[in-house]
Amino acid sequence: IHNSLLTHLVYPGAQSVLYAAFPLQIYIAMTSIPSLYLGSLFVEWRSVRDALRASEEKFSLAFRVSPDSININRLQDGLFIDINQSFTELTGYCREDIQGKTSLEINIWHNPDDRKRLIQGLREKGFVKNLEAPFRLKSGEVKTGLMSATVFTVNGELCILSITRDISERKIAEEAIRKLNEELEQRVIDRTRQLQETNQELESFTYSVSHDLRTPLRAISGYAHILLEDYKPKLDEEGQHLCN
Repeated sequence: IHNSLLTHLVYPGAQSVLYAAFPLQIYIAMTSIPSLYLGSLFVEWRSVRDALRASEEKFSLAFRVSPDSININRLQDGLFIDINQSFTELTGYCREDIQGKTSLEINIWHNPDDRKRLIQGLREKGFVKNLEAPFRLKSGEVKTGLMSATVFTVNGELCILSITRDISERKIAEEAIRKLNEELEQRVIDRTRQLQETNQELESFTYSVSHDLRTPLRAISGYAHILLEDYKPKLDEEGQHLCN
């Protein structure tokens, strides 16, 4: 190793030896450090290393077993870096399909403007939550996904970690409920209009009947008045009451 020295570190009470490549300048400096202090530094370094390794293992496990689709793309151009199994199950694309390709090259965005919205949000805030967008699968079928994404660094490059959940069935159910509500509202409107028309027809009929009955009622009233004038003495009390 150029300007480096392959050496080993032994800290007090160590049961094993750690071999590492150190730059020569660092090695020279370290040889002048008291062994007790050097051992303390090594213990601290090992603790950080173990914590980092545990964190990486947790992320790797979550990445692999997540039921949601997860993909890692380069922020600059959308080049795929990695995908999980759920991504393959959702989209139909396997690692061989996306290797060396961008999201636009595999035409997964049904509307490329949705990716522009994603990138704009990531550049402004560093994350995007619940971006609803249609995605084109390998089969050509289009499904609706709900995506959340964040920016992080991989080997010095800005990348996107995207988690997408298929909400196609939910959107279909929501659309069915919306149509049902529209139909019910239209039925109420139609029924209300029918009732109004029926009431108007009933009012017209009532007026017509009232008008048609007015003439014969006048005639009956006139005859009763004449009968009362001419035959009042011959009518009993009930007869006179009926003619009034």
